[in-house]
Amino acid sequence: MEENNLKPLTITYVIVKNLGNFETVRFGIEYELNGTPPAEAFRQAEIEVENAYNELKKTENSANVNVKNAVNTEKIKKDLEVDSIEFKKLQTALKQGLVNLNEISEHYNLSKEIIEKLLNY
Repeated sequence: MEENNLKPLTITYVIVKNLGNFETVRFGIEYELNGTPPAEAFRQAEIEVENAYNELKKTENSANVNVKNAVNTEKIKKDLEVDSIEFKKLQTALKQGLVNLNEISEHYNLSKEIIEKLLNY
């Protein structure tokens, strides 16, 4: 009986980061192993992807500081309608654990009825 001698040639490391306000970004990197053990390659990939994300956030944050200083930062909350697309998206995000009620209440006026319906997915 022939033994299966499959060896990994590459790894792919992908992470998803929550940017807030229901936005996410996906970062990924692919490595050729060239004899490197997969566990070591994953550790290195994680470090490189985290460093790339941190660099992006530094650049983004410095640009956002200038914009925030120029704009009135007082937030106006919207009313959340039960039959709206926003409601359905928020309910799905809540169910998946991507957001919590506190985060939703920062952007929307929530009545007890709306909260109950959001929680009853």
